[in-house]
Amino acid sequence: MKRALQWVDENCDSRGLAKYLSIEQTAPVELFSTHAADPYFHHSVFMALEKDLRGLDQVYNDSVRAVWQDLTKRISLRYYHGLALFYQYQTGRAAKAWNDNIYDTENLLLKSPERRDELLLSVRTRSAEKLASHYIQLIKKLRRYDTKSLEYLEKIKDLKLWNDRALAGMPHSLALLFGRAVYLMGGSDRVKNWCVREHIQKSMVLLSDDTIFNDWEGYWLLCQAFIPLKDDANALAAWSLIVDDYFYMNRGCAGGCGCTWSGWADNDMYVCRDCADVQFDEPCWLRLKDGKLEEHVCGKDHEFIVLPRWEAAAAAERVGNQTVNVGGVEKNIDEWKQDVRRQYGLEPEEKTGRLRSLAKRFYNRK
Repeated sequence: MKRALQWVDENCDSRGLAKYLSIEQTAPVELFSTHAADPYFHHSVFMALEKDLRGLDQVYNDSVRAVWQDLTKRISLRYYHGLALFYQYQTGRAAKAWNDNIYDTENLLLKSPERRDELLLSVRTRSAEKLASHYIQLIKKLRRYDTKSLEYLEKIKDLKLWNDRALAGMPHSLALLFGRAVYLMGGSDRVKNWCVREHIQKSMVLLSDDTIFNDWEGYWLLCQAFIPLKDDANALAAWSLIVDDYFYMNRGCAGGCGCTWSGWADNDMYVCRDCADVQFDEPCWLRLKDGKLEEHVCGKDHEFIVLPRWEAAAAAERVGNQTVNVGGVEKNIDEWKQDVRRQYGLEPEEKTGRLRSLAKRFYNRK
């Protein structure tokens, strides 16, 4: 154990790590308390203790007990303990840790929004996302209308509804995960549409305002909404309309290779339909499928969509011509958006403002 913690000291950049490790009577409990919310610290701990599951349990259990009165630190440490267990394929125990976090934060919404701890809300959300993805994998192993499947579906729904209230109708990943579960269960279009409604409504607002600078975000929200429902024709159509002049996205490969998609997509992106915010570049995706990925961050039996590397000239031409390819059929962009609204149960879009029309004409002349 001491050698493992020394390894953390030498390989982690977290401030104050060496200081706390050098004080034997306070390490590792005070060390873990100080860095409770530091992902880089916990990643180093995972690597240091990957062959010592008993030691891993000991440091996290001791640390959770030591900070028990501090709810934010308690659920942060428990979240990372669950993540460490998940990395070691202890999925049942990981799910229990995340479920304990959900239980401990259930009354968080009783506080007024201005008094809520944003870090606490963030850790609860990440715990809920991991838990929902776990339930999705359990659903996939059962029959569609098996009693257990319905129970897991209800659990994911409860997680979604809690976040709906917490975020006051803003789009969030738990809605997409619930949509994925409903899709796998063969749910009705009405229920699936309800799951992604906030994503599509928000995207249409962004695509209908008087600026073109946020259009990339609108198309990205649409793409995210379509992926879990396996509506690939619309997902790829939305992806193809993102123009790099204003595009900003910062997402990293979950395989730990260091590949990022930031500013533009210069590599194919393999996006998991069953997880929240998990994507790989091709080499890491191939290692995942071969069971050779070092960390257990996803599953080789999960389903993916490939978002192709972005072609700047082609996207600019499509936007300039106001056309988009949807499943092999060329459509006018505004007509396609109206089709999406009808397909997903939204009211017809109101006419766009004069300023937006002027902005489009100006952009098309460039």
